[in-house]
Amino acid sequence: MIPNFCKDKDLAVYKDHRFLNWRFFERPDVKYECYLSTAGSNIKGYVVMKLFHDTITNKKKAHIVDMHYIDRESFDNLIVNAFRFARGCDELNTWVFEDSHYHKELARYGFQLKESSPFIVYIHETMKPQCGRAENWFFSLGDNDVF
Repeated sequence: MIPNFCKDKDLAVYKDHRFLNWRFFERPDVKYECYLSTAGSNIKGYVVMKLFHDTITNKKKAHIVDMHYIDRESFDNLIVNAFRFARGCDELNTWVFEDSHYHKELARYGFQLKESSPFIVYIHETMKPQCGRAENWFFSLGDNDVF
């Protein structure tokens, strides 16, 4: 069973095993790879990967499409698998909010901010109390329809 990795986030997409299967593994048009970090039968984290050939730059890219973990050991196991998956690629990338916990963990492995796309959102007045602070939001590449 997938734990609720985002329970401490103010705004995030809830992802249980049904959602993950529907979003990534039941799609006939895109191939994803998933790696787990486990302790016995407990899932401590996962990373979903995808290859992409950028025809504009003629570069082969590996995307970390979705990633959640509960501790540093799990993160380390998952990122090692991400690097293995990306072997032969020109680039390994993902989306993170600058200065987020994910950003700090990725920076330990040499990831650097490449470009910034401002994230702009309108929150209706009635939803503001439920959305919390933007610093405590989580979105990944897999949370949109492009990836």
